[in-house]
Amino acid sequence: MITAKFMHPDAAMSEWAIERAKSLLVIGQEYTVETARVHSWCTDVYLEEFEEPFNSCHFDFFKDGEEIDIVEEFRYTFEEGE
Repeated sequence: MITAKFMHPDAAMSEWAIERAKSLLVIGQEYTVETARVHSWCTDVYLEEFEEPFNSCHFDFFKDGEEIDIVEEFRYTFEEGE
């Protein structure tokens, strides 16, 4: 299981993304990662607890308790062009 710990509330590039994360997530709380989509400019993280994705830069990621690189974990999950 992969979890995302919300640790970097001000890390996103857009003010909208920052405010959304701050209004919905709790600093220090861990959430369950459903999946992630790696793009060339950002990585969208889908959490089981929410319908819409968040920017990966807000989180530290863990797999079975060990810190991981979410981009490397999901880089080849989707077909080219999705």
